[in-house]
Amino acid sequence: MKAIVRHTASTETRDTRWYNIADSAILFSPRPYFLPEWLENPTVTAALAVRISRLGKTIEPRFASRYFDAATIALLPHSGQRLHADNALTDSADGALILGSMIPIEQIGDSPEISISDSDGIWAETALSHWRNLAEEAIAEASLTLTWKTGDLLCITLPMNNPIGINHRIRAELNHKETISVNIK
Repeated sequence: MKAIVRHTASTETRDTRWYNIADSAILFSPRPYFLPEWLENPTVTAALAVRISRLGKTIEPRFASRYFDAATIALLPHSGQRLHADNALTDSADGALILGSMIPIEQIGDSPEISISDSDGIWAETALSHWRNLAEEAIAEASLTLTWKTGDLLCITLPMNNPIGINHRIRAELNHKETISVNIK
């Protein structure tokens, strides 16, 4: 399994960065996340994660919906406001991707509600009306240079980020179903 992250810095510039997170760096909820000492101004960014369900390369966007079967919320811890700015250490550290429990796409619907909160309350809520299009475009684009395998993850960052600290508890919900509940230690 591999996790490919698509991070778009700004919707105006469409400045998109792709990077890989090793499967050994994925933290599954509800295990605690241990905040690295070297991480300055710790922040977490939310992402929509879809699970690839079949083998594929050079996938046409119109067929991309056939290549994923479940989705969840993922969290990407990083330093400050710049997500993974050429920092291989952050991309490969334990917990570089905090993954929630998967929900089958049939149970998600066309406009899922996403809610993320921590010990201080809710810091992000949105309805993601275009989530299928985002996933389909990203699957097709990435398939031009890599082969998707069953169980791979595609994470698409969302414009939701918040500072984190020790003793915080982060919860994420997708359509009112808790997918992540993780303590920061």
